[in-house]
Amino acid sequence: GSAGDSINERQLIKFLRKYCDVITYSLLPISNIGRLLDKSSLSLVKKDVRLELLLPLIGYPYTIGLLLEVFYGLIFTILAVFKRPKLIYVRTSGLALFPVAFKRIHKAKVIVKIPSLLEEELKGVGDIKVHMCDYKAFEIILRVLERYIIFKADRVAIPSLQFYRELCKRRLIKSRNPPLIVPPGIDLTKIERIRKTDETNYSNSHGEITIGYVGLLEWWQGVDMLVKAVGTLQREAKTKFKLLIVGDGPTRKKIEKLCRELDVRCEFTGFIPHEDALKMMKKMKVLVVPRFRSATTETNIPIKVIEAWAMGVPIIITKHRIFLDIEKSTEMPVLMCEPEPRSVANAITAVISDRSFVERLVSIGSLVAKEFDYNRIAKKIVRVVAEELNNQTDSPITEMRMMGSIR
Repeated sequence: GSAGDSINERQLIKFLRKYCDVITYSLLPISNIGRLLDKSSLSLVKKDVRLELLLPLIGYPYTIGLLLEVFYGLIFTILAVFKRPKLIYVRTSGLALFPVAFKRIHKAKVIVKIPSLLEEELKGVGDIKVHMCDYKAFEIILRVLERYIIFKADRVAIPSLQFYRELCKRRLIKSRNPPLIVPPGIDLTKIERIRKTDETNYSNSHGEITIGYVGLLEWWQGVDMLVKAVGTLQREAKTKFKLLIVGDGPTRKKIEKLCRELDVRCEFTGFIPHEDALKMMKKMKVLVVPRFRSATTETNIPIKVIEAWAMGVPIIITKHRIFLDIEKSTEMPVLMCEPEPRSVANAITAVISDRSFVERLVSIGSLVAKEFDYNRIAKKIVRVVAEELNNQTDSPITEMRMMGSIR
């Protein structure tokens, strides 16, 4: 979103407010640099649990972003000394360094969300390649930092158990306490409101079928594979296609150039508010997420995938381990592809030609999506936090286990 409003924790705040007093300090995107510390004034609902949340910066190169996050983490920690929260929840290790290091001073428990293995993204930022010496130095710093964070934090929050295993393997350390599983979620009220608007429009006045992508434009998202797949379909079929890309990022110019070379009609929205992005998603015949394989992408469910399930939009995703596990545990058919043009093109053809299969995808997908309701996740988090503050030792893994047991 244009204000980072699609980030998991930002959406989660809305529902955490129902169960605890949440004071939010958020570091906004570079376009809003003038509002670095944005304190939200929230009504008090449950005063015995006080939580402070710190979110990362986006829009910066990785190395600069890490340094800035460490600096702003120091500012936040100083503020926390005076605010005296009972719990600090921080997304990313850079922001967590000082909150974790100064626990004896601010006396709050610290939960750190580690959502990805950042070094995997350093193969390139758009057309800018990271120098090997810089990459190695950065990787060493990151590993030392995250080993310290994992060791010192009261809880490590991660998106899935699969990712936690990869994190422990890469960092050669396990957290002292069981991890807190905080999967991505959806606002079912918002989704339902958008679903009830005008009927979905798969084609425009030119008779073009709309193929879509939603999210950050980075090399690892595989959007260039999608462009090539649409180009292949246009050459082989009489049907016209339109590529709708909702989002922005470092590889946008490269993707625009590729669209011109392959004569693929494409619309870029840039960063837009989250609700507007969901409305654009509804216009798509199919949403395609052809991410390349890495330890992070193999073990994470993008929010947009769950949103597509809830919106009733067919989705094509790379055959990652996390989706194979979901398919097995929920008996939900998942249309998967390899991150290469021919496989993506074949999957798009399957969506266009097999209506009964698509109807099954949509109907079961909407049921699975309900398992990721933010209200449900928020209640479980607060329950675990209350146990933590009361020094109870029940494992939150049982409370926050990856949802999805529909049979």
